[in-house]
Amino acid sequence: MSQTLARPPAGPAVATARTCSIRSLPNDLLVAAAAKAIELNPANAPAVQFAPGVAIEPEHLAVLTAKYWGTGGVHLTVQFLDNPPADLRARLLSHMNAWGAFANVAFSETAVNGQVRIARTAGDGYWSYLGTDILSISAGNPTMNLDSFSMTTPDSEFYRVVRHETGHTLGFPHEHLRAEIVNRIDPAKAIAFFQTTYGWSAQQTTYNVLTAIPNSALIATAQADTHSIMAYWLPASIMKDGIAVDGGTNIDALDAQFAASVYPLAHVAGWHHNDISAGGAPAAAGDPDGYVFELGVDGRVSGKADCNRLMGTYTIDTQTLRFGPLATTRMACPPGSVDADWLRALAATDSWLVRDGHLHITMTGKAGTIELEPAPG
Repeated sequence: MSQTLARPPAGPAVATARTCSIRSLPNDLLVAAAAKAIELNPANAPAVQFAPGVAIEPEHLAVLTAKYWGTGGVHLTVQFLDNPPADLRARLLSHMNAWGAFANVAFSETAVNGQVRIARTAGDGYWSYLGTDILSISAGNPTMNLDSFSMTTPDSEFYRVVRHETGHTLGFPHEHLRAEIVNRIDPAKAIAFFQTTYGWSAQQTTYNVLTAIPNSALIATAQADTHSIMAYWLPASIMKDGIAVDGGTNIDALDAQFAASVYPLAHVAGWHHNDISAGGAPAAAGDPDGYVFELGVDGRVSGKADCNRLMGTYTIDTQTLRFGPLATTRMACPPGSVDADWLRALAATDSWLVRDGHLHITMTGKAGTIELEPAPG
């Protein structure tokens, strides 16, 4: 992988269509921001080699620097700058945390000094700074804009826009800027289309659609994903081969796989005293290292139930986590083991959310809860 440009509505589109753009830092911040990105994640450094004696300007290297967070995961605070109602804040956060189903990603709300700062300025479109660049934005200024979002905004837009802009905050660029897609676009037709449909200048179209991301600044899947949540919809009429780029309306399988590779999910999680409760009563606690599970990107789960190994399948979406039949080895665990409680809890999982870096699971019928923390390593 690597859509937030929707198919245009019927009728005059320039006044109504909202598009996504990645905000660029001012030139005087580029070099320092690139240095910060490499400090946080050395893999961000440009993967290029230059001939001996060739002098490269720091500003050029800065442009080639990726902006991914570290492999230890992304745990950022979110501040809403215009004080939207509580139900809207919770709804936005839930869609931002949808990436946490597949990667070590968690967003939590704060009232002040948020690392991610969201505005809803009307007429300013949908945009975000890219990954670690948000750290270079002065306090009190937005790092993301969700133009006019409210509780009456269609649910499809929460999936399509909020998850897309959150992808940018995670450091994911536009997928349609992969060279293999850009090379399929007819520049003249693209400029005419985006000017007529979205009111873009030729310069805007060149930047947002026609300028491929250098491979040296890209961590990516082997092939471009035309259904990625990070890809614009591009109509067949502007493509040299006459084949449209469909773009995405939700995180797809390749998006999930890519996010999991960049931010490996600490799905292996231990539980502690009071972390499992049934009917309001906490279950006895065992050794956290003995009660863990890991969700693989292939839909399989593996883990431990004290002295036994467990394995099986699972399904997950933005709200529910459910395990298929779980198989275990059949060793007799020592006295005091709570392996049966652990397995019963996993068999009854229903809804989930990530809060403050912990995975919270509610059992079917709200019969109990499980709280898990990322296991070390």
